Amino acid sequence: MSLSFAYFLAFISVIFNGVLPVLVKKGSLGNISPFSFMSATMFVLFSVSSIAALVFDKKTPLTGFSGPQWQLIVLFGFINFISFALFTISAEKVSISLYQFMTVISIFVGILLSLFFLGEPIKPSFYIGGALVTAGLYIVLFK
Repeated sequence: MSLSFAYFLAFISVIFNGVLPVLVKKGSLGNISPFSFMSATMFVLFSVSSIAALVFDKKTPLTGFSGPQWQLIVLFGFINFISFALFTISAEKVSISLYQFMTVISIFVGILLSLFFLGEPIKPSFYIGGALVTAGLYIVLFK
């Protein structure tokens, strides 16, 4: 896969992730509890992912994970659950547009974790961009 195509896929992923909070808020309105909504959407995710793994994943079948990989999968699952639960519960009160601005914080978390755990370098331009993003976030949240 070319780097350009990988960037394109990442761009599409970010767009789809921008759609998800709107769907959560829309789905959580009314008589559906946050955890019921989460459970139903995770069942759909599990079903579609399992089918995709069986059809497309010839290299590493679902049974091919090692112990450390299972630990990361469980950690990922718990972090995802906590994140989704907190968002779903707060979606009733927090404006989605304001929430989307708060997700900018994940940029800094991701950059720092990729530096410490993956050894990825931080480019000088990240500092300039980070300062601009921080200033923009401050303006949106506090002005």
